[in-house]
Amino acid sequence: MQYTTVLDVSDKSFESIIQNAMAFEDSKILAAIQSRDYEESDVNFFCTDLKISTAKLEKEYLALKEFAKVFNKLYATNYNQCFNTALTLSRKLRSTISSTKKIFRKMCPIVRKNTAYTKEQNFKLSVFDHSFLTGLPYSEDMFGLENYPECVKDLCLSARSFFLKLTGIMLLCREIIQKERYIRTHPDLCNKIYQENYQEVAKKSHDTINAFKSLGTTLPIDAMSKRIHGPKSLQQAICDCFHVFNPSQFQFFVIFDTIEKGKKAGLTCEESILWPNNHDLAKQVRLVIEHFDELDIEGRENKKLNKHHIKAKVIVMLMEWAGIIGSGKESKFIKYFQNTYHGKYLAPAGNSGSNGSKNKFTEEEYAQFVEKIKPIINSKKEKAVEIPIHVTA
Repeated sequence: MQYTTVLDVSDKSFESIIQNAMAFEDSKILAAIQSRDYEESDVNFFCTDLKISTAKLEKEYLALKEFAKVFNKLYATNYNQCFNTALTLSRKLRSTISSTKKIFRKMCPIVRKNTAYTKEQNFKLSVFDHSFLTGLPYSEDMFGLENYPECVKDLCLSARSFFLKLTGIMLLCREIIQKERYIRTHPDLCNKIYQENYQEVAKKSHDTINAFKSLGTTLPIDAMSKRIHGPKSLQQAICDCFHVFNPSQFQFFVIFDTIEKGKKAGLTCEESILWPNNHDLAKQVRLVIEHFDELDIEGRENKKLNKHHIKAKVIVMLMEWAGIIGSGKESKFIKYFQNTYHGKYLAPAGNSGSNGSKNKFTEEEYAQFVEKIKPIINSKKEKAVEIPIHVTA
């Protein structure tokens, strides 16, 4: 009969380790060293193993805390199409899992090599089922820890530190897994994560989307698109796909989805990127820019060209109304404005002027600007979009 340290990595296994680690008592390690006939040198080696393992656990615990901060904020992650989250976590905790197997093995009764076993008895026992840590019966020590040498006392102290750190790691794993399940069953929260990740990926993929658009390339419908736009409701599909696809697959989906949505809504590629979830606003901004000369926009004169520049302040107020300020898309909007505006004034050559004007208009000026653009929108029978006024002084 032999022992095996094979661990079936799953939520259930994590829970079992948590329970056993939290139930650790000095009497259990005393039972182990007695059953294995440990001498003082063996105890010292065991104690050293525990201290080294605890240091490794501490390092992986810190890394796991950083991982936990972002894992459930990401809509797409690596590996989850092939592995469950418990296995993904275990792959990040190689030293923890390895140390746990070693310590559990040392907490099992020794198997005598000269003991005869029947064919039915000669099988491998799991260290996670047949250890003094996991409920294997033992006789309570009659003398108490105070009657043991210092090396045994040090061993018990080291074991307590190890199992305390192991408990912390496993509890954090449980928290990550439970949070993931919670998100999958709460559509509003899952949709919020989906939208935030979608916007971020769309912003980073701007040049790629432009390239596909300019080439007129037709992208094949990917696996994620089939699920998101399948027979289920959009909310349910978004929940079902949480942590299913990897970042590359999600990026391809966002590129495909952004281009297709923009085409259906009659938007340009730039408009699809700037307002992926508000196509009505995109059309209204385009309309306002096309009629921009009807506003009070005359700025400083360029004598060489005998033309006036557009006031930078007005551009910034337009960006505020269009929901661009604070979105990270300011420079992309300036390029869009340059491509869309064909009036008699000089459009800004870059965003340096508008950056300097971000905090140079008042609430009253902004309110007047909004009132002036409403007739432009209403003249085309477009529904006005209400954008919160951000006070800047």
